[in-house]
Amino acid sequence: VDVHGLTVHIQLFNGKFFYCTDKTKRFAYQCHGQFFIFDNQNEPPRVEQREWRLRPFNYDNTINAMLTLFVVTTGEGWPGIRQNSMDTTFEDQGPSPFYRVEVSSGFMESLFSYAYP
Repeated sequence: VDVHGLTVHIQLFNGKFFYCTDKTKRFAYQCHGQFFIFDNQNEPPRVEQREWRLRPFNYDNTINAMLTLFVVTTGEGWPGIRQNSMDTTFEDQGPSPFYRVEVSSGFMESLFSYAYP
């Protein structure tokens, strides 16, 4: 993992890999209280606590960014990280599907440049 790629990814994605466990809430300030989960029609709904969580692979600090880029360069698990990156919006705002599609091309470039130097 090179320092330039690491710095760029940290600047682009720092603080943007958070999400609410209740998918109907998009902002951190909305993500509190409880919500219902309807798993099965034959069972009563479950009550869960809303939590503002950080995805396991993220760019919030240098160590996490290095680990995330390592996963991308090894070719294992990179599609999920790419999808999470494309869904990023702003700090304190949850993901929005395909909000930043242009990120996908950068991931493909990183994947091939790191995997096949």
